[in-house]
Amino acid sequence: MVGGSAGHLRVVATHGQALPKEALAILEKPERLPVNLAVESLRAYGCSRVVFHPNWFSGANLNTTIEAVDAAGLPVLWESKESVVFSLSP
Repeated sequence: MVGGSAGHLRVVATHGQALPKEALAILEKPERLPVNLAVESLRAYGCSRVVFHPNWFSGANLNTTIEAVDAAGLPVLWESKESVVFSLSP
């Protein structure tokens, strides 16, 4: 299942074993951050922010990505031990 909440300003849901190509395209973009093309692609899909949950995943890759996004200058809207929310607004 893929989902979003009203708090994230988008509601998308699908159930089943395969994700639609549009959902896959959006889900792959945060993994490429902070590359400008990934930021612009997410904006083009209507995303206004990206949320990282460091406690949900193990390994250094997510922390490295969070540090790189921060260093690239995307504004932090919220930070706690559960999540880091970056603005994608231009």
